[in-house]
Amino acid sequence: ITNTPFYHPYNTAGTFVLSLVTVSEMGCISDTFRRTIIVNEKPLADYTVSALNCLKDTIDFTHITPPPGTYNITGYLWNFDDATTQTTIDARKKFATAGVQNIRYRIFTAAGCTGDTIKSITIFDSPISRLGVTAINCVDSVLISDTSAIAVGTITSWRYDFGDATTLTRTTNTPFYHRYALPGTYTVSLVTTSSNGCISDTSRQTRTLYIKPLSDFTVSTNNCL
Repeated sequence: ITNTPFYHPYNTAGTFVLSLVTVSEMGCISDTFRRTIIVNEKPLADYTVSALNCLKDTIDFTHITPPPGTYNITGYLWNFDDATTQTTIDARKKFATAGVQNIRYRIFTAAGCTGDTIKSITIFDSPISRLGVTAINCVDSVLISDTSAIAVGTITSWRYDFGDATTLTRTTNTPFYHRYALPGTYTVSLVTTSSNGCISDTSRQTRTLYIKPLSDFTVSTNNCL
């Protein structure tokens, strides 16, 4: 038996009368001490996260409207792991580092009650596309190579646009040749995609190809020794 402070949870809002009776070591009983307390409702803080989860993406955090209540909402607060905050009802965030990110969302009421929730999301690295184009500057087959990379994860798709109205999607980055039929200036571009669905920025290289000279000759009909 002790008089140390303790907590008692109330499951519903309302007005409650708290009663206290004390008993001495001699068995004497006090009068009843009563105090009326008002337990206010607190809003349910919850939100959804946009499907984008890549380092280069801007993530949307959208509030879920709490059930109707008697509370008066006075403010919102978002806390992120990088010590940044936002005070709007919804939030948008582009993360600087990949990995697990914890997002805390709070709703404040005029009565001093707080709705509070924390969710974790995983931000994945995006690939960095590095396109290689080797050409001899004449209309011919051009060697296409790749040195794209990703910090964590794997690259699963390479999509090439050759600038001549043809494209190619591959699942390997081994070098290959692309043949151009006509002379001209062509911009070759590459976009890579990771196993987590993260898409790189576009890597581009421009090459100008010239027409090759036509080698030909004639032979006289006299062909005696």
